[in-house]
Amino acid sequence: MADFVSGFAGSVDQIEDALRSPFQGNSTPVVRRRTDLAITASSSTRTVNIAAGTIWAHGVRATFDAKTVTFDAVSTSGQSRWDAVVVRIDWNTATAVVTKVIGVAAASAPNVLPAGLRRDPGDVFDVLLAMVQVTFGVNALPVSSVQDRRLSAHKTLWAPSLAALPAADPVLYGMEALVGAAGVRYRCGSNSSGVASWLPPGSGWQWATQSAVLASSSTFTGTGMNIRGGHNPTTGDVQLDIRLRRNGPTVTPNSLGNFSPDIPVATITAPHRPNTFIPVNGQYRSSSGAWYRFDGIFAADGALTIESGTAGVPMANWPTANSMSMRMFIRFNREV
Repeated sequence: MADFVSGFAGSVDQIEDALRSPFQGNSTPVVRRRTDLAITASSSTRTVNIAAGTIWAHGVRATFDAKTVTFDAVSTSGQSRWDAVVVRIDWNTATAVVTKVIGVAAASAPNVLPAGLRRDPGDVFDVLLAMVQVTFGVNALPVSSVQDRRLSAHKTLWAPSLAALPAADPVLYGMEALVGAAGVRYRCGSNSSGVASWLPPGSGWQWATQSAVLASSSTFTGTGMNIRGGHNPTTGDVQLDIRLRRNGPTVTPNSLGNFSPDIPVATITAPHRPNTFIPVNGQYRSSSGAWYRFDGIFAADGALTIESGTAGVPMANWPTANSMSMRMFIRFNREV
């Protein structure tokens, strides 16, 4: 097998189109299989081995024989450098070659992409295969110095590490990736701060204790007993487990079991607010110990309010005691 490139003007025929079809729909550069263009440390001085294989990026398919890349030495004692192994696709010359991009040496060199990396599809684009750390006085590179950055072409991405995944972005929400040899499944979603992230297993529901701001009215004052908010950034589901205690003047409903005006209960902080008004219900416990149902509204601004009810439609009896407990369970979907 010899190196071969297609995708530039005049290079795609019917056969080549069939070979390219498995890669169609991949918005990120990918290799054909997990073993394609795999990077391993060599026993030779500052050298890595690159396995044979096929890469796809921005409409160009390139197949390579096995190769080696040798890195420049670090000249200053105590310093190291992070370099990149790339496939450089050049639309100006209609070529694709395996090459290196040199980073900057420092006493504590950060693991960042070298400034010389080209990222301009249609002009020159560097497909990142690996980051390699080169250290002063070290000849044979240790295995730990080679950081694999390839992606494998599947509907569900495979990546050797989180560093190899494409940057989390809202357009990737819902995409899954299998990471590492064990195939740990990550999903792209919004984290608890609302930032697009690759979320590991078990990170779906993120729980936090809410600090309720309880309102007071002529008929109600209250304190928060326990408000636990759960947010699943992958699906957008929100779950609230709320318990409140009322202390204050006696609440006396009218003959229909209603009270007026509505009683504001609490303000829930983001991200546990809905995107629109939703009805809620719960229970309160009277001084007798019996539990009764109540209804309310949870607003998009986070305000949780017990309704005064509709004329002619009685609510459950409201206790006349000046102390009571309320509890409710709210689950709804909030757009991520």
